[in-house]
Amino acid sequence: MASCSGHKDNDGDNGTYTPPPAGNTVAADSVKIADDPNNFTYKVTIKAGTNSAAYGVYDVIAEWGPNTAASQFTMPRGGEKLKPIIKKGTAPYTYIIGFHYGNDKKTFYDYYQVSGNKGMIEAKYLKAYSFK
Repeated sequence: MASCSGHKDNDGDNGTYTPPPAGNTVAADSVKIADDPNNFTYKVTIKAGTNSAAYGVYDVIAEWGPNTAASQFTMPRGGEKLKPIIKKGTAPYTYIIGFHYGNDKKTFYDYYQVSGNKGMIEAKYLKAYSFK
């Protein structure tokens, strides 16, 4: 068994993720808004906050064209060191924030949803998990 001094497994699957400094992007995705004459996009960005490293609290910024909404989510209890991952949801203009856990890199655990539509941006928790 070998170990590299100073190397950190930063995929977060085993609870070893170290977030970047506050204000830096952890994950983001965007999509062009269909049938929009202004060529606007819908974008969701997860950013590290001042409490990301210690408590697993992340900032979420959602942009629908020129409109911006901000929220925060906290990773599950005992999962503060899991890396947040973003993927497209099944509904239009919906992104799901979740994570992988342990050695299972295939299972995506849905956790937080950010949805947009003309005139509204909504963010909500989908499920509750606890690893303690």
